[in-house]
Amino acid sequence: MDTRADRAAHSDDGDHWAKVAVVLSPDPQTWKDRISRPMTALAFQRHLYYWYVAGPKERPQIGLARDWRKERAPVLEPGPYMSGMRWGWRILT
Repeated sequence: MDTRADRAAHSDDGDHWAKVAVVLSPDPQTWKDRISRPMTALAFQRHLYYWYVAGPKERPQIGLARDWRKERAPVLEPGPYMSGMRWGWRILT
């Protein structure tokens, strides 16, 4: 099992940082049993949107956390096997 976790940190001066809390970690009870890197974060209108890659190595999916609350289901997944969309992504609704 992947035990890596992302942590929030705080700095008053931008040079010295203190870890605050674990904000994103694998969940073996869901599709997010494995979380890999890299990830992307966007601060927009006082909210933080954080996209991450999770799931089995053979079929990774992209998840979204808004203000560190993970969506239950992935927001993007790879196309069907042998469809020519192996590295393409489709939006899930």
